Amino acid sequence: MSRRRRRAHDSADFDVSNEPGFRRYVEAVSAAVGADPEHVHCTFCTAGPASEAYIAVPGRRDAFPGREVALLWVPSGGWQLAVETSSTEDMIILGSTTGSPVPQPSAVMALCEDYLHPSPR
Repeated sequence: MSRRRRRAHDSADFDVSNEPGFRRYVEAVSAAVGADPEHVHCTFCTAGPASEAYIAVPGRRDAFPGREVALLWVPSGGWQLAVETSSTEDMIILGSTTGSPVPQPSAVMALCEDYLHPSPR
């Protein structure tokens, strides 16, 4: 069972159909997982390639020595938690959010906790 905590920004509905709303949403998710703003990248697109976001997940390297862990967002699927590999290989997807492609930041934080800090069984 995950250790889910309610955050103040979880009460907000995020409108990712415009650039300011998309950036606010990505910033809220990055704050929920404790990411350094320097390790957050997002691109908003109204036409052509879809908007996307990348957040380097901090302090989680013990679970995957020598590899970075990141969150990836795409409009059709929401967030994926992934482990980086060499530049010639695809990232290894550990898990993803379900339901809305714009889940609350606490749900994304819970995804990270569930995979990187699982509860003892």
